[in-house]
Amino acid sequence: MILWRSKCTTFIAGIVLMIGAMAQGNPMLIMMHGQQLILGQSAESPATSCLEIYNAGASRGSGVYWLTTGTAPYKAFCDMTAASPGWTLIMRMANDTTLTYDSAYWTDANIFDGDSTNSLTPNLNYNAKFSSFINVAGTQIRGCSGDH
Repeated sequence: MILWRSKCTTFIAGIVLMIGAMAQGNPMLIMMHGQQLILGQSAESPATSCLEIYNAGASRGSGVYWLTTGTAPYKAFCDMTAASPGWTLIMRMANDTTLTYDSAYWTDANIFDGDSTNSLTPNLNYNAKFSSFINVAGTQIRGCSGDH
């Protein structure tokens, strides 16, 4: 299912795609070397999706969290304030022709960020395909466009 919003209140340019995933049920607190770690807050306690973080009660609001699919942990932007929280940012598209419908980026395993700071912020007008595009499974895609 694709959900589309014509305007994003927090996104200023381009198009943003986010994916909604099913939670896996890991506990909110993880014990490591006698310390309690909160799910998604560090590379030592990554979640499998933003929805898992939300459902576990570990959300600090929208922002960057740690995710994994069993391989190396990576950072991802999670939208925790949407009408249905727990969305993961998978792609950010500028208002240009880099990510056209026939672009190889839709089907290959390459990730990239047109922003030299490698920011996970969704409101930048730079193209990006994040690790979450490849690693997070979902049942819905949500897209919205900013002010052009």
